[in-house]
Amino acid sequence: TYESSASGRLSGSEANGYSTYGQAQTAFSMTIGTYTAAPPFGGNIFSGIQVANDPSVDSFIVTSRLTGTPFNGFNPIGFLSFNDLSGGAFSDTKLSNVGDLTGWPTQPSRTTWWYLAFSSGGQPPTVSGTLTSLTLVPEPGTLPLFACSVICITLAMRRRASQATTGK
Repeated sequence: TYESSASGRLSGSEANGYSTYGQAQTAFSMTIGTYTAAPPFGGNIFSGIQVANDPSVDSFIVTSRLTGTPFNGFNPIGFLSFNDLSGGAFSDTKLSNVGDLTGWPTQPSRTTWWYLAFSSGGQPPTVSGTLTSLTLVPEPGTLPLFACSVICITLAMRRRASQATTGK
């Protein structure tokens, strides 16, 4: 998840540019093999989100340093990229207007991929792949709220059933 009200830094214009949102991730976790990105994110590279609105390609990109076994003394940089090749996914670069991305991989003209770079500039050696589905994971507070709702509904149904049998 990310903080949709986070302020970003605009490059270009809302109609043809991109905004970067440093440290906007709140509950992001990415694991690829033995490498993991999770808060708190490293400060020695940009860790955050970029939203691009371009007439040819719109994109939503999450970037972070990953932990794990260093390769040539370097922990990889992880990228998670959502691209719309029609350029029609976003009307601006505001993070608050991105919306739900869970159905993104199944939409026409949209691609979703991950990328690990084992160098400071993102050049080879690299490893990449495509995402074919995304799963929405509830926030930790959602489960207790749901459980409380189920308990309340069950108690109300029992009370109603008890009143019906006693005639009250």
